[in-house]
Amino acid sequence: MPNIILKIINNEYTNDDCITNMIHYIYRTKDCMSRKTEQLPIFCYGVRTFPPQYTYLIADFRSVQKSVNAAEPYRHLWHLIFSFNCNRITAEINNWINSIAGLFGLAYPVCYSYHYDTDNPHCHMVISTISYLPDTPPLTDTLLSQYLSQLKTQYETTDFAFQIDDEGGYYNV
Repeated sequence: MPNIILKIINNEYTNDDCITNMIHYIYRTKDCMSRKTEQLPIFCYGVRTFPPQYTYLIADFRSVQKSVNAAEPYRHLWHLIFSFNCNRITAEINNWINSIAGLFGLAYPVCYSYHYDTDNPHCHMVISTISYLPDTPPLTDTLLSQYLSQLKTQYETTDFAFQIDDEGGYYNV
């Protein structure tokens, strides 16, 4: 049975470059700070441009953020990492991650990529806090917690051992 740990990264992601930096990082483009440049395949939901490309993906995330006229800095995104205790990403794991991205992607731009640079393969997922749908509330820590509770309940009936590592205390809001 695959053990899946979801880590919610404890970073505020309020600066103007966080979207660009995160997308370059998760896809390992030439502009990321990593030693490796891989230009990984783009998996995404809730974006306007098809087929997706790195620069258009960044522009799509930013255009949604610009729809908000915030007086104060606010969280632009959530960064989630799903870590797996296996040697490779199976079709079952891929389908599971895709369904999670699709759930968030019904209202919020989301993109993800798999990394194999540690002993356990893992998936980085970036979710915009601002919806592309009108009159949809921002993805606050409270709303994220509701989504994660729904995921945890849904996947308790699968063959996955699913746990949440919430270093910032967002899940228990």
